[in-house]
Amino acid sequence: PFLLLVVIVLQTVCDATWMESSVQFSVQSSPDDVFRLYSNLTEHPKWSPWLERIDVDNNTGVSQWTLFYLGLRYSWYAKNTVVEPPRMIQWESISGLPNKGKIEFIGDRLACNSSSPVCEDEGTLLKLTVSYNLPLAAAVVLRALGPVADTFIQRLLVDDFRRFESVLM
Repeated sequence: PFLLLVVIVLQTVCDATWMESSVQFSVQSSPDDVFRLYSNLTEHPKWSPWLERIDVDNNTGVSQWTLFYLGLRYSWYAKNTVVEPPRMIQWESISGLPNKGKIEFIGDRLACNSSSPVCEDEGTLLKLTVSYNLPLAAAVVLRALGPVADTFIQRLLVDDFRRFESVLM
């Protein structure tokens, strides 16, 4: 019975489940300009403080992402699976921390304050969806926290977009 209990606990801790977070954010710049900056992966640490670095192999398109948060370092490799300038980028990790996502760059006149000298004709609505595969135990904790965890993750992503906008301007 004890061995069976150990196996059940290990399966529960080791099994993984996909979690998803989505946010939207408007910036006062054209989709072309927004796409150009966002698609330059090595620039991401400028607006994502937990990203230590991103290295891109220009021959293969594979990027190595290194995250450093709360004294812990995580690394993974990813590759863009769909790139449609200036409309969308989709990616998926190919090793390490399992994750995938999509960001859309949608021309949005409402996102642009016409009196702003930075914004010519339109702004851009950014729609980001990130999915990550967590160990079941971590997913259970996040799901138990419910809206608190969702709000925390969304706030981190929106804060990144605010810093992105300041880099863009």
